[in-house]
Amino acid sequence: MHSSSKVKIYIKLLTICFIILLSLSSCDLVGRNVSRDDAESAPIKSTQSSPIPISPDLEQYDVDITLYFLSEDGTSLVPERRTVKKGPERLEELVVSELIKGPMQRGHVAIIPPATKLLSVTSSDNIAFVDVSKDFLSIDEKSSNKLVLMVYSVVNTLTELDGIDKVQFLVEGQKAPIFPGINGQNPKENVQSGPIARANSLIQSPVTAVNSFLKALSANDLDKAYIYMSDDMNDKNKRSLQEFKDAAKQINFKLTDYAVYDYSLGLDGNEALVSVDFEIKLGDGSTIKRDKALLRTVRLNGIWKLEWALPFEDLQLEMLNAISK
Repeated sequence: MHSSSKVKIYIKLLTICFIILLSLSSCDLVGRNVSRDDAESAPIKSTQSSPIPISPDLEQYDVDITLYFLSEDGTSLVPERRTVKKGPERLEELVVSELIKGPMQRGHVAIIPPATKLLSVTSSDNIAFVDVSKDFLSIDEKSSNKLVLMVYSVVNTLTELDGIDKVQFLVEGQKAPIFPGINGQNPKENVQSGPIARANSLIQSPVTAVNSFLKALSANDLDKAYIYMSDDMNDKNKRSLQEFKDAAKQINFKLTDYAVYDYSLGLDGNEALVSVDFEIKLGDGSTIKRDKALLRTVRLNGIWKLEWALPFEDLQLEMLNAISK
């Protein structure tokens, strides 16, 4: 009897323990289910870091380019150097776009018709292919020299870039006919233009500046001659156009002959001495003649001009010396 009572007591204890264990297990399972539900309802966090936004400014950088515009007298090309922001576009496309926009410096003249649209610029085998709208050809066809300078303003600009030696023009996807005066072709013939190489001879130089000055002087066109005189506002010797004309009239001279030769460039690249021959007849009938005299020029905004001092190697030419005083 005693032993059976003990057995019953053990059975009750085991039953109680079993119930407690079941209760604890149920609580644990409920807790786990709640945690799983919470986890499933919570937003998923990526282990990868989000990309950092890049400012458009960081995608651009400065580039130095050289553009060629028409000179003030309309006879040559003058370089204009500027710094521009480059983005994802091709550098060739950027420089042509800047060329169409026009110059920023005094004495430089826009030559490409402003309505011109740049359709595309590509390059292959050292040739740039420039596709423009037909407005490009709306320039005055009577001025073959202006057409030539317009074409070479693009050619000389693009061949400043590394890897570009020639330019092939396309007008709305088609090869453009050779322009009058280029390569000696008859402008009436519809000849297709091939790639065009650079022409340094069309770029204004100390020689072309002096030659143009003397040409205007020999024609007694003082307004045009004045264009080639230095316009440096800091030059104390600078004279107004009227003062220039008054001095020339007072001397009463005639430039009867001249020849312009080579030039020597100064160390800074902005001064040059130009070798010239000249013959001048004065009002009293006397003649002044010199060979290989040196005329000083300076470069301002990429344009070569004659200095107002106008020193010669062994002579201050009476007429020019009087104008400079």
